[in-house]
Amino acid sequence: MDSHLKVPSSLNQTKTPKQGRQKAHDAPDFQQVFKESLNKQQVKFSQHAKERIEQRKIDLDATDVQRISEALGKAKAKGVKSSLVVMKEVTLVASTTNHTIVTAVDDKNTKEHIFTNIDGAVFIT
Repeated sequence: MDSHLKVPSSLNQTKTPKQGRQKAHDAPDFQQVFKESLNKQQVKFSQHAKERIEQRKIDLDATDVQRISEALGKAKAKGVKSSLVVMKEVTLVASTTNHTIVTAVDDKNTKEHIFTNIDGAVFIT
């Protein structure tokens, strides 16, 4: 009987350690790439959210929508799937998965609402 074990040739090869990656001088830094990727995602509004915004006379301008988009991107990066987005005069419930506003509540009606199925909150000041 042979007391030696045969090692498959693929496991017997010595591997050389990978060389550390060097950052190219002209490569953009992480923060820049991260911000650009957040800005590319468009915020969508569900039909329900559109109705609530119109019904409650909530005014959101392009800057607000941009800030909401950035907030949703940051929440998604932290693993949040359903977020409460709290702004000065409006509170939104949003899905970070598909970047969609589900509903909107103005500051007058916020006191009467209980928000459920939320796993994160973002405050925009």
